[in-house]
Amino acid sequence: MTDLIALLPLQQAVADDLLDVGGERPIADLAWAQELSAWIEEDLADHASLVGPGQHRWGKGAIASILGCEAHHLASVGDFSWTSAIAKGTIVHQAIALVAAGSEAAPRDLAYAALDQAASAGNSSLRTWLDALADQEKVALVGECVVGIDGFLSAFPPLQAQWRPVAEWPVSATIAAGKVRIAGRVDLSLGAPRPGPEGIERRRLIVEVKSGAPRPEHRADHLLYSLLDTLRSKIPPWRAATFYTQDGTWVADDITEELLVVAAGRLIDAVKRLIEVVYSRVPARRVGWRCQFCSIEPTCPARLHSIDKGRSGDDRPRSV
Repeated sequence: MTDLIALLPLQQAVADDLLDVGGERPIADLAWAQELSAWIEEDLADHASLVGPGQHRWGKGAIASILGCEAHHLASVGDFSWTSAIAKGTIVHQAIALVAAGSEAAPRDLAYAALDQAASAGNSSLRTWLDALADQEKVALVGECVVGIDGFLSAFPPLQAQWRPVAEWPVSATIAAGKVRIAGRVDLSLGAPRPGPEGIERRRLIVEVKSGAPRPEHRADHLLYSLLDTLRSKIPPWRAATFYTQDGTWVADDITEELLVVAAGRLIDAVKRLIEVVYSRVPARRVGWRCQFCSIEPTCPARLHSIDKGRSGDDRPRSV
């Protein structure tokens, strides 16, 4: 088990099962990236011709949103506001970045340090939102963040320098004849490709950390990041996972060519829709959990259908 000692039971489970410390790693097939890139470009060729000058930049949020409900996606573009839940996620991730950088501070100290960083060097709109909070509200926010930070520290073994931990690790790919850039930041990257006697070992583990409840798109997100890493570096990660701090559970995938094909198909579908609703057609409406947060007019058939089904306990997505 390498040099890790005196781990808590959950930390031991994470080290053994999720991180697979000391385990063998697969050898990279360098043809995967080339084949995936060629397929994506071929499938998006007609849509790329619709895009005007400049480049569209989208991330995992836009992809999940357009696949959920096209009309809601367009209605929510530029309609962002900070909430305690969103700020909590940002601060918890910033605290994990401090841990990855070597901090051994206690959860409360990490929360206040992350809050200070967000207020001084972070997003300007976040600074404005934080400045508007009363002192008691800030303390309450820190308290919520401490729970998420402690959940991570209690579950993950101490991040060793030789694991090459990097927080907010950037991944991106330019596709559709250069007309579209898909980008994001991985919450935590561990390991890096390494030449071995049989070829290049796929040693990178991608971990998305969530302080909230699980959602179906979380798995799709970490597979998307695996695809972007493959297209960027030409070497797929060996595993990708989403870790939930609230209960110390995770969803993990050993990355295979088949999973990358699934992720590429989802990306192609989303980019086609994103381009179409901007350039060539009216967006479709689809029932889903987003209906309860949607700003589209109250008479939207999909929204009314969702409300009715919600009352009856049936919230299965349907096209309307």
